[in-house]
Amino acid sequence: MNNMSTGIKLKALALATFVFLGVSCVDSKDGADMQANRLPTQVNKSEDTQPSVKSDFEGIDWAASLEKESKAFDLENLKDKVVKRGDLEIRLWKGFGLFYPACFRFSNNGTMISAKYLKYSGRDAKIRVSRQKVDLSIEQRERLLKLLSPENGIIVPLKLAKIGESSGATDQDFVIIEIRTVDGYDFRAYEVGSAHPEARKVEDLYKTIYTELRLSTDD
Repeated sequence: MNNMSTGIKLKALALATFVFLGVSCVDSKDGADMQANRLPTQVNKSEDTQPSVKSDFEGIDWAASLEKESKAFDLENLKDKVVKRGDLEIRLWKGFGLFYPACFRFSNNGTMISAKYLKYSGRDAKIRVSRQKVDLSIEQRERLLKLLSPENGIIVPLKLAKIGESSGATDQDFVIIEIRTVDGYDFRAYEVGSAHPEARKVEDLYKTIYTELRLSTDD
């Protein structure tokens, strides 16, 4: 009788241990998920509008990244956009590393020139897309047309060298220029802070436009 009682107790103890371990595993997994959700790169946004964060250069699928961010900003993907002769659209991007991407969009259809600045605002779950329409003066239009001209290599194809060097930093930001005309589409991506002349040229172009048009902060 004592042996039977002891056997029943052991079975009960084994069952209780199994149940306890099972619950412990579930709790541990939930805790890990909750911890992951607290990471800075985790933002409570849908997949379509989640800002891209890229860490390496040569392995980046820029076509996919630019298409994704264009969609998040409610812009047609520039590579796929159909334009008429005389139309010009240029987009200057900055971010994709430590900072979320921001985009300056410049378009000229021969009769009307327009500019818009798009960026992510807020933090964590409250992050959102904000759009700033830029009212250009005559002087600013002329200045932009001069800056974004074939004389500066801004033409299809872009007269800017391609480089694939990488600092290896996991939070590296990039500056990117896209262009679309009836002659086709082209783009270049450069690391922010690169000493390469072409990279500095595009970064300086972004900074000049950013400062001259008094765009709101992009961080």
